[in-house]
Amino acid sequence: MVVAPRALALLLCASGVVSAPPRQQAPRARPAANARSPQRNAHRLHKAKAQNQAARARQQARTQNKKPVGPAQQEINKARIRADDIAAATVAARNLSGFCADPPRRVFKQNAKTIQPGPRSVEVDCFARFHEADLTVQPGDAAAGARMQKQCCNDKKRHGAFSPAYIVFPRSHLEAAMFYANGSVRDVDVNFMGRLHTKQETANRARKWIFDFVRSSFTNRSIFIDTTVQDPRTYKRLGPYDISIGADGKPAGFKPMGVMAEQTKTPCVMAKCSTDYFLRLARSRFTLSPAGDKPWSQRFFEAIMAGSIPLLDNKEHSGRNYKEKMLGYKYLLVSEYVARRRRFPGAAPYCQAWAEHNLDIFLRHQTYIMRRQTIHPNLERCIAEAF
Repeated sequence: MVVAPRALALLLCASGVVSAPPRQQAPRARPAANARSPQRNAHRLHKAKAQNQAARARQQARTQNKKPVGPAQQEINKARIRADDIAAATVAARNLSGFCADPPRRVFKQNAKTIQPGPRSVEVDCFARFHEADLTVQPGDAAAGARMQKQCCNDKKRHGAFSPAYIVFPRSHLEAAMFYANGSVRDVDVNFMGRLHTKQETANRARKWIFDFVRSSFTNRSIFIDTTVQDPRTYKRLGPYDISIGADGKPAGFKPMGVMAEQTKTPCVMAKCSTDYFLRLARSRFTLSPAGDKPWSQRFFEAIMAGSIPLLDNKEHSGRNYKEKMLGYKYLLVSEYVARRRRFPGAAPYCQAWAEHNLDIFLRHQTYIMRRQTIHPNLERCIAEAF
């Protein structure tokens, strides 16, 4: 008798000779990797919240245990930092081939905060757009001046939304600066023209270091103008370089921020071109360009227009945002200037290659001028802004 294999297997299992094979079960579906139960999610959220609360508690404890630093101690700390910076710059200066050897490479945080421009920058940008749109108009044309004043010099324009990638300057400022720069003999080693005593405590603190630097580094070939002199009769000059009071006994200098109250009487008074201002910049090899009420200064770029090399207290003051800071301008920090003067005694030389490098960058990024052949250094447009 022939028995089928399947029947034989069943017969053997029934008689207990062999055991039945285990029954195979279908594999259970595994949950997705990112699928979590509501209870587990709640536990994770509770744990993260507890960790954040503990971190805040530790930070608060450190803040409470930290003793507040008064203004006097803050100035002492800043003085120590500057002394350390000068010491480090002095060591670096030992390897320089000359005073005008390239400055060190500047590195900035890419996610740095963008500082919004003020009303003066808005008006200056409007001037620049107007000049390029009406390039064929002759400087001094009364009708054109009235149109520019109406277009740029109003509260709606001054306080409107404005956040450019780069601060832009008008043709009038550039041509005046280049006019003086082309014929300059650079007889001034370093200059400062600006506010030192204001109602804005932020600006006063940001520029307090200037007094020590001026007293220690300015020479008979320097220019110093404090544009916040209130009473010329009681003003005490810092030295022979201090021309804050003119020969006529009146305060001297260009005061773009000191005339804010005149905006209603004189439209665009802060944005207008000043021949005296650009003349002094163009005479100078270096220009102090400290931060003021904001951590940057338009003087940094105005000095570049006039071929003067900016001096900064902090590299972060070289622009409003990451893009401006990374343009590649050549300038010196005050600590580097002091170190180079010690390394190479004598009058600070004019770094003309730096000036040419800076002007090339400026023309490519901070004007609306499309063709450089149309730039004609002169004072006509600058003087015409006296409306």
